Amino acid sequence: MTTDDVQNLLKMFSYPEAMRYYPSTMNEEETLGWINRTLSNYEKLGVGFWIVEDKSTGEFLGQCGIIPQEFDGVSVMENAYLFVRQEWGKGYATESEKACKEYGFQTRLRQS
Repeated sequence: MTTDDVQNLLKMFSYPEAMRYYPSTMNEEETLGWINRTLSNYEKLGVGFWIVEDKSTGEFLGQCGIIPQEFDGVSVMENAYLFVRQEWGKGYATESEKACKEYGFQTRLRQS
């Protein structure tokens, strides 16, 4: 993810149904903040949200990743995803969750 991804991310962040479980939709400035937090997570934790694209076309599909979340005052890692509406129901969430889980347990834990 880079700051060049703002317009693609807004395809999800400005869509109320996609953002149902977030505090609200996001505008361009808030999306840039999201990207900057993600870049910080890359630097500090080696993980964060990654852009998901169609391998054959390069088309933006969404994002997935391993992100820190606060739970009962403890920071824990969560696998998370969000895809543009027209890609829902195509198995990308399942595929991304499996890949993130494998990466988290097989790669990141071995490096700890």
